Amino acid sequence: MSCFAQKRQPSSNEFACTAKAAASFRPPRTTTIDHHMRRLNEQIGIDFLSDMLDDDFVSHYLVAFSQTELSNENVLFLVAVRSYEKKLNENIAGALQLANCIFEDHLQPGSPLEIGVTPKQRHYIEDFLFKWNASGKDMPPRPPKGLFASPYRSVYRTVAFDIIPRFRLSIHCKELSKLHLSRTLTFERCRDLLLPAFSEYEREIVDFWLSTNRFETEYTALASGWPTSSTVEIAVGVLKTHYETIGKLISAEQLAQLQRKSVEAPLDLFKVPMLAALNALCAPYETFLHSPSSASFLAFLNVSLIIRQAPAPFPCKDPTGYTAGW
Repeated sequence: MSCFAQKRQPSSNEFACTAKAAASFRPPRTTTIDHHMRRLNEQIGIDFLSDMLDDDFVSHYLVAFSQTELSNENVLFLVAVRSYEKKLNENIAGALQLANCIFEDHLQPGSPLEIGVTPKQRHYIEDFLFKWNASGKDMPPRPPKGLFASPYRSVYRTVAFDIIPRFRLSIHCKELSKLHLSRTLTFERCRDLLLPAFSEYEREIVDFWLSTNRFETEYTALASGWPTSSTVEIAVGVLKTHYETIGKLISAEQLAQLQRKSVEAPLDLFKVPMLAALNALCAPYETFLHSPSSASFLAFLNVSLIIRQAPAPFPCKDPTGYTAGW
């Protein structure tokens, strides 16, 4: 047959069967990384591992998921080091105690949550902590801010490229996207069930978060990119109304910077205090979730809790006995 021969056309019966099959075909409902991350980004607004670790509620779910894979030592190490970095700016004695705990739990050979580090990395940190403990509670000669930087970078890559992709596919991620406060607080029914369990100060934090969330969702800007005058007025009004609450959530330097930027009213103006507000509500919120009074709340969201209790940031065995054998 010639290659230019006319191609046979399907009969009417064949065409009808093909059309019927095509009409009845439905693509399988698969769970993909894109599906979960789109859901997570839409409802939580978290894109990167660093942001996930900054959010206490999210990090608890990440720790719980890593426990199911027996890889929680990596996530707990990241959380502990970030806590150490924050404590270093607040309390040197507390930072030293935290550094000792991190070494005992994650770097000491045979420790319960030991991570993979080179002997050179371990000896450097061990020697530095020995000098720091010997000098008392004062700041050692070299600034210890990057004390755990080298193992942190390697563990961060492991979590970002190995654990996070599977976490995004997990039921933990799905439940997180339903229960995160940035979603549940937007439902009036959820607020009616949740707010009675909060203290007066915690309800003030909720009012502040709702105001800032409204500022972001109703944000309008000119074609030039600058916010409209009404948007600036809303930003200034939120800052004025909730000034005391914001002052309790962030540092004085951050509050002063917020005041300076309020006249420009960028979209991310309240990003830092909003995250601080959610973290401040995390503990009472988790207490509520694991109480009998949360039954109606969970039923409304159609959620069955995976995490039965919030995991501790990291288990420190004996923070005062680190140098006992020296």
